[in-house]
Amino acid sequence: MSFSEPPPINPYQAPSLSAAMPVVDTRDAEVRAKIKKFRDQIHALGAFWIIIGGISLGLGIFLFTTLEGARVEGAPILAAIVSVAGACWFGLGVATCLKQLWAVYIGLVLSYLSVLGNLVRLNVCSLIILAAVILQAHRVIGWARELQAAGIPLDAKP
Repeated sequence: MSFSEPPPINPYQAPSLSAAMPVVDTRDAEVRAKIKKFRDQIHALGAFWIIIGGISLGLGIFLFTTLEGARVEGAPILAAIVSVAGACWFGLGVATCLKQLWAVYIGLVLSYLSVLGNLVRLNVCSLIILAAVILQAHRVIGWARELQAAGIPLDAKP
């Protein structure tokens, strides 16, 4: 009887197929529907943030141009704040449309902070819109986690 030793471990050996990520068949109807739903909803969320950012950025530029000649006290600071906030929302919206989950998390945090500001002013209409946006962001994060758990990349197409 001869005992053979196991072959030595080769660190330069190509990885086996079992070690690779699981292969998911995206032709399955359920998987395709989940991917489509995720893509539609993350694009809607990103588009909303792009629109809000564009409006804020436009308002900031408008304030810079119109209030510059009026010499209103504090107007340039207000215009700068509105412009920077608009640029942030616009950038987050673009990153969200590119399916970057970090942008959804940052947008969600900013939305919660916006809720606090609107609660102080008791702005009911903005609170209703923000509630829908926050709900949408949580839904998108949930679908992203499901897709990632199944081994499907977030930028997969149905």
